[in-house]
Amino acid sequence: MINDFSALGLSEAITKIARTNGWGSPTPIQSQVIPLILGGHDLLAIAQTGSGKTGAFALPIIERLLTESLRGADAKPIALILSPTRELAQQLTQAIQSVASPLGLSVATLIGGVSIALQAKALSKPIDIVIATPGRLLDHLRRRQIELSGVRFLVLDEADRMLDMGFLPDIQCIVKHCGSDQSRKKLQTLLLSATLSDEIRNVARQFLFNPQMVRMNANRAAVSVNQRFYRVPKSAKPLFVRDLIVDGQLRQVLIFVRERRQADALFKDLKADGFRVDVLHGERTQAARTNVLKRFKQHEIDLMVATDVAARGLDISQLPAVINFDLPPNSEDYVHRIGRTGRAGKDGVAYTLVDETQGYRLQALERFLKQAINVEVPTAYEAFFKHHENQSAQAKPGESKFVSKSMSEKEKSTPTQRHRAQKQAMRGKPETRSRRPDPRSKQTQNESVQFDYVLPDF
Repeated sequence: MINDFSALGLSEAITKIARTNGWGSPTPIQSQVIPLILGGHDLLAIAQTGSGKTGAFALPIIERLLTESLRGADAKPIALILSPTRELAQQLTQAIQSVASPLGLSVATLIGGVSIALQAKALSKPIDIVIATPGRLLDHLRRRQIELSGVRFLVLDEADRMLDMGFLPDIQCIVKHCGSDQSRKKLQTLLLSATLSDEIRNVARQFLFNPQMVRMNANRAAVSVNQRFYRVPKSAKPLFVRDLIVDGQLRQVLIFVRERRQADALFKDLKADGFRVDVLHGERTQAARTNVLKRFKQHEIDLMVATDVAARGLDISQLPAVINFDLPPNSEDYVHRIGRTGRAGKDGVAYTLVDETQGYRLQALERFLKQAINVEVPTAYEAFFKHHENQSAQAKPGESKFVSKSMSEKEKSTPTQRHRAQKQAMRGKPETRSRRPDPRSKQTQNESVQFDYVLPDF
């Protein structure tokens, strides 16, 4: 095991700054990646969240900027780091500036929700490293406020997340601008991801030249996190979350909710109960999002309700607990959510609430984690779930035997889903003349439709 960054080929100046910033010994991913980047290789690195990927690429890039005397000119950065979200870009900026600024290197951040004029002003000065979200970087390219012909180091951080968010066309456009015709062969591209999917392999083939690959315990939940699952009716979740926090005497809790409307509703419920709480999602202004995260990190609020905008990359030191208000549709996002706790060698706990509609997602997560999940059923909800299981067991032939939608959920489904369900129910029956249903008629409690979640392939 390597105990010092200098043993990886980094200078004493950078090693000293790393120690000052609390980066004591290299993590396993850093021990493998740093020598490869110093050696000039393109890289595909797959590692779970919280493994130290930022230091793995930032430290050797800064080392090479210094030792090879590579400095940026006006609007001509040497290193470009792409990030999927504003929050992650800001966090990358803080981490990289803490090393680069003491060594005389300049860093600029280009993200949405912030004045583009102020960013353009920053680009008018010599800049060495640019950290950007793809959309805002393209805005600057269209306005000709930035020139990427001098880029020698290109980093695609959290690449799987960028693909999930539909950024591939933007990335393709940006890559075409990186490096001049003469220097493009010198462009070193680093692709970092928490997962290794077919899409990531395709992107690697597009952008990387003869890359080295490092893969470390990807796609699986962190062992330092105690994972607890509770079966809770959907309607009872807000009350259960409140009781879980009070009874467990939880402090500094990040609560993940899938949808913005749910996040706002839960925030209002918790605030009405007297908790110090705020909410973080994509509909809030960038200033508000930054302020919420700052207050949470500084313990000015105890609870932060957030959509998956906070699931990737955010480093909140000593976060003791995470609550999943629901299971995310993508099992990989579950790993990223719980990865916000149990970081840097600390223990953490993740509570996950599984309601009556999420049987398929639970099965998908078991397949993904390659282990059975023990789901506790609180005594207060035993009768509810027993009744629900009885209803599911009475499902008609051809319908799902795992999960049946309740009437309230069916009524909330989209017209397209209702139409699909009606067509499904008519299969095998003689053709009859369509007739508008009587709104006064009542449907039986046992009526069910096929669950509309498709079990993903892993």
